[in-house]
Order: sequence, then C-alpha cells, then structure tokens
Amino acid sequence: MNSIGGVFLVFIIAGTAYGLSLFNPLFDPLVFGIVIGVLVSNLLEGKEEIKRGSELAIRVFLPVGIATYGFQLRSTPGLDRGMILIIFSIFAALFILTYVLSRLLKIANSTSTLLATGTSICGASAIAVVSSAIEEKEHSTSAAILSIMAEGLILTVFYLALQELSNTGQNKLSLLFGSTLPMLGLVKVLSSNLSEAFYQKALAIKYMRIFFLLFTVPLAMAINSVEKRKIKIPVFMWFFFVFVLAVNTITVPDELVRALSRFSAVCLTITLSAIGLRTSIDSIATLGFRVFLVPVFVTTAVALVILLI
Repeated sequence: MNSIGGVFLVFIIAGTAYGLSLFNPLFDPLVFGIVIGVLVSNLLEGKEEIKRGSELAIRVFLPVGIATYGFQLRSTPGLDRGMILIIFSIFAALFILTYVLSRLLKIANSTSTLLATGTSICGASAIAVVSSAIEEKEHSTSAAILSIMAEGLILTVFYLALQELSNTGQNKLSLLFGSTLPMLGLVKVLSSNLSEAFYQKALAIKYMRIFFLLFTVPLAMAINSVEKRKIKIPVFMWFFFVFVLAVNTITVPDELVRALSRFSAVCLTITLSAIGLRTSIDSIATLGFRVFLVPVFVTTAVALVILLI
C-alpha cells in the first residue's frame, strides 16, 4: 500500500464517520472519525504507507478545513446582553477551571489548553482549530477529543435523568444544555424534548459559545507562547481570522455559509480521521486517566452551580 492507498483508507474512515452523522446528529463526524482512525491504526500498527498517506491528507485538508471553519463563527442574534454575559461567564468558568485543574494535575500546558477549549466551546471542532494553531502533537489532540467525547456522553446520561426525575424548568434546561454540552449534536438531541422556543434558545446559546472560539484561539496561542517563547501563526489561521471578520461585517448569503460549513466539516472529518490513524492507544494511555477526569469533574460542578442558582 503506497501513500495513495493510505489516503484512500483515510477517505473510507471519514466517509463512514460522516455518513453516520447524516442519520443522527448525535454522531459527531469529527469524533467518530478520530475514534475509528485510532482503532484502525492499532489494528494496522507499523504500516509506514498508512502513516505517509495520513500525513498527506492532514497537509491538504487541515488548512482548508480550519480556514473555512471561520465562516461558522457568526455572532448569534436574538440574545440580549444579559444572556450573553451569562453565557460568557459560564464559558470563562469552564475554560479557567479546566485549565487550572489540568495544570495542578501536571497535565502538559498544551494538552491542558486543548481540554479547556473543548470543554468550554465545542468539542472536536474547537480542539482541531486550537490544536493546529498551537501545533500540538497528534496523540494529545486525539486524547483531548476522546476525553471530551466521554464527558459529553456522561453529561447526556445525567441530563436525561434530570429531565425524567426532576421538575427543572425548560428555561433552566435550555441554558444548561446550550452552555455546558460539548457537542452541537448533543444539544440538538437533548433539547428536542423542549418546546420550539426553548429548543432554539439552547441552540442560540451553543452557537454563541462557538463564536467565542474567535477569542480562544489567540488566547491559546498566547498561553503556549510563554512556554515556547515564540508565537508562530500558520498562514491558514490568517485566512481563518479574515473569514470570521468577513462573515460578521458583510452580508454573506446563508446558502454559501451553509455550503462552506458542510465543506469545512468534511475537511475536518478527513483531517481527524488521518490524525487518528497516526495515533496509537499506547500514546494516549501515557497521558493518564486524569485527562479524562478533568472535563467531567469541571463541567459537572459548573452544571450543579447553574441548577442551584
């Protein structure tokens, strides 16, 4: 199998992951791409041809996927200033607490940044963007995404029980789902039991969190520049920022934004499938169980505070 064969394998994995997402929004294609990639990688361990093919896929699709992801960072209409302040406060609490606790547990600075980003914003997509900005190692990126996936599943079980066993109001639930769940698909699934108005509110809150990625990328780069003593901004990140600016300052047709969003999702699914193929389970295991514990602990604590207020 040459490098083209390796690229073909990446496409098969990405196609499978993306196809699953079309049946149910619960299946995040980026998460499933990296999960399947890691599993296949360990079945075909040591195949140099696969590594070359996955490296080629990353070089081609990562810059395009990250750059066009900028079109998704549109400010969310329909939220008043008070609600935006609440959302930002929850976002800041999730980011700071996750980062600080990770560092206290001696998790590497860059990995702590990825965990904080995934917990506070939008799971796999946000981690993919920040990981490329700070040039993080592939096994750390994989571990962070798998950690956020585990957090999302645990929160889903907790929130389903909360809906069934308590009389928590829909207004509180929409805030809880939109501000703490790591993946958009999970927000859609859990909010589907709410009224249409509160369903839309939960999505608006989630989209506002995604918009905060605009500030998180430079913050992550600044945090990691202290350790590396330099800031290196990849060219495609400049396009990312330009596209974010464009979509928020000029009128871009909704059809074009949706098409570019789907295109970005496909490119990032291919990228993360390739990253998974270059990651061994052993390399993830070296990071320890604490990588999976921190996001769950922090988000659960913040969720309980929201419920008690």
